[in-house]
Amino acid sequence: MLPDNRLRFDPTLIDFATSVGLTGQEHDNFPGPNQQPRYDWLRIWYISLLANQSSYDEPTQFREGTLWFDLNTLSLKIRRNDQWVPLSDVIAVAQQAGVVTTLSQWFSSVELQLTGAAPESNFSGFCNSDHIITIPVPDSLQGIIDPARMRPFVYINGLLIDPRDSEFFTVATVQLLNGVQLNSGDRFTVLIKNITSQTFHVPDVVIP
Repeated sequence: MLPDNRLRFDPTLIDFATSVGLTGQEHDNFPGPNQQPRYDWLRIWYISLLANQSSYDEPTQFREGTLWFDLNTLSLKIRRNDQWVPLSDVIAVAQQAGVVTTLSQWFSSVELQLTGAAPESNFSGFCNSDHIITIPVPDSLQGIIDPARMRPFVYINGLLIDPRDSEFFTVATVQLLNGVQLNSGDRFTVLIKNITSQTFHVPDVVIP
């Protein structure tokens, strides 16, 4: 058995009497101090299998660092601090100033950045009525809109309104807020940007 618990068979013939044991012979116990145990092939086989086990139920035989492929979630987990955790949560990919970045944290960060780098979309139109506070989103764009990751920026007659005065009410509707409205004859353009709520900050800046 290799240090990482993988099983490797001996390339030579097995001496059953020495390495495995004859019928009725008991298996070895753990060795005493300064003693070398006889190789118990059956025990080594089972211990190695524990390092590559998969099942729907949590294993009953394990130790710290044991790997388990969870067939319920199709995820590889590892025994750490008396619980089964996703392997990606414990693999360190970087360490800076004592702070460790795990594989799962790195993936989440990269995914967020790639999502934010997606192309912008826009559409325009005109209004034939007064006091309109909702703008319909074209059907062709509704499938790509995620209100949690995107925000609409609205231009009325060529002027950008306060970004805080517009939001997605649904994927099919842009809502105008705080008294902003469209009237008959107004033209508008909606620019859809990939900006999450966590990064959307438009504070008031006071210039004395």
